Amino acid sequence: MTELFWTIFLIWLIVRFIRDVFEFQKVRRFRYLVVPIIFLVLALNTGNASGDFNGLLFFQTVVLSALIGIFQGRFASVRTDKIRGGWSYLIGWLLLFIYQLYLTHDIVLQRELFIEIAKDLSVVYRMINMQNTEPETWLMWLSFGLSQIIYYHIIKRKLETKQ
Repeated sequence: MTELFWTIFLIWLIVRFIRDVFEFQKVRRFRYLVVPIIFLVLALNTGNASGDFNGLLFFQTVVLSALIGIFQGRFASVRTDKIRGGWSYLIGWLLLFIYQLYLTHDIVLQRELFIEIAKDLSVVYRMINMQNTEPETWLMWLSFGLSQIIYYHIIKRKLETKQ
């Protein structure tokens, strides 16, 4: 019964996320700027404090996240004060998700896959699990934070040129 509940919950999260990606929505500074900045600060603090800093992975994560944020923002649709991420946002999210799975180096089981998807789709779930101290956690926070800040910057510029 519990697995059925989590499966239904996961399907609901995915459907809601995909629906939201294709609808015009108001740009919320908290979601696109404040939360990503929190994750960047956590990433840099955790990466330095834990001693798990890997320069190559850091550089790889920064470049990939920046490219994904640019890709997502460049192809986002803008209407007056609203944006729609569309296919570019969905593809960017999938690329970040695959990269985060790569960082964990685990064979993903159904429960672990659910947790990863839940963290990516739900900012609340991600914030609840901030105390996660796995070595790759700081790189995941970095990838999420950086790609979202770049996305926010690009869509904000697009919105300013529309007005």
